[in-house]
Amino acid sequence: MTRLFTTGAEAGSTEIFSTVGAGVTASTARQRTGAYSFLFSGGSTGVASITLSADKTSLYFRMGLYLTGSGVSGSATYCSLIHLRDNAAGDQICLCFNRTTYTLHVIRGTWSGTILGTSVNTIPLNAWCCIEWYVKIDDGVAGASTVKMDGFPEITIPAADTKATAVAGARTVVLGWVASGGSSTGLAGNIDDLAINDDAGAVNNSWIGRGGVVPLLLTGPGTYTDLHASEGDPFECINEVPASDTDYVYDAVVNQKSTFALTNLVPTTGNIACIVTNLRAAASLAASRNVARLLRSNGVDGQGADVGIDVSYKTIVETIETDPGTPGGTGAWTIDRVNALEAGMVVR
Repeated sequence: MTRLFTTGAEAGSTEIFSTVGAGVTASTARQRTGAYSFLFSGGSTGVASITLSADKTSLYFRMGLYLTGSGVSGSATYCSLIHLRDNAAGDQICLCFNRTTYTLHVIRGTWSGTILGTSVNTIPLNAWCCIEWYVKIDDGVAGASTVKMDGFPEITIPAADTKATAVAGARTVVLGWVASGGSSTGLAGNIDDLAINDDAGAVNNSWIGRGGVVPLLLTGPGTYTDLHASEGDPFECINEVPASDTDYVYDAVVNQKSTFALTNLVPTTGNIACIVTNLRAAASLAASRNVARLLRSNGVDGQGADVGIDVSYKTIVETIETDPGTPGGTGAWTIDRVNALEAGMVVR
């Protein structure tokens, strides 16, 4: 798998992030695609982070950005859109914007580090744009970076030292980090359709493109209906956005499962890079139990790995890049297949 992370805030919560400040919320007030985006308040708690599974030396980012400003307090020049840190929390490299001119900058280290490139154009205020960033982290002239805005190159750095620490790679991605220089105000605006690729594997190993993330919501029962409702109808127990923990479906028998039909995609043309599932689950007893996500495509079940759960609710997020209903489960998703998809869970 090479798609490392995908979110359009469509779960209606911020649980997708590894850490998140109180100033970041899922909002319906403004969105690029779907029904939600992440609102960054512009305050000192408006920061979110993503922890990658391993050190990555080559990364591709895509974000929809609706910038309303960066605040007026403090003396800092820059505010980070994407800030990369190594596995020892060292500042590696960042994509920032100038708080006065709204030009984009690639800076080695942190905001006071070496500026490697500056954009030709400025980020529009109070309008959506698409920011894409490629970075290869290496020293000497082996590193590289390119920034695109709305599909057009803004910064091209074919050879540069992009490695500020002794670690060859990035482990943590920080969004909307408060700028240095005494500022108490960071990114103000919305981020939507965020995705991260690396350069490994056969799919999703390069530029992500200007697409988006749209929700597939539950519409009713599917092929399997084993699980029981805590009250009323099983579908009505789990169709809320954001998820509610007051009602649920359950079963104590291993391999009992339920799937649910989904809404059709709003786009009727285009390519589908991946499907992302969000499964929220807990065990009713202190002893750990297991659960797995379940997709049903073209009459074929695609089951995820067993995940341990306990009495505290957890959200299990998985990325499925190929269609299990194709030969060998290696074929690309199509709009017709996604529109016929069922999703659910199995007791393990």
